Amino acid sequence: MNEWRHRAACRDFVELFDETFDSTRRAHPRALQICDACPVRRACLDEALSVESVTSRRHGLLGGLMPVQRERFSRRGV
Repeated sequence: MNEWRHRAACRDFVELFDETFDSTRRAHPRALQICDACPVRRACLDEALSVESVTSRRHGLLGGLMPVQRERFSRRGV
């Protein structure tokens, strides 16, 4: 497990961020609030983009972005 995960604001809110999260809809407002205030948001996003580029599997809210947003983000090479 990456060290940054211990500092993630979502660590106590697994139900809002797990794989069953319906990523075809808008993100849960509380999940967005948690991501917005997270001190390791960029590390989370970097890992999501890294893993997703290999597996092409996107789900849920990670790094403050929904799957479609991360897809666009990764295409820009940011």
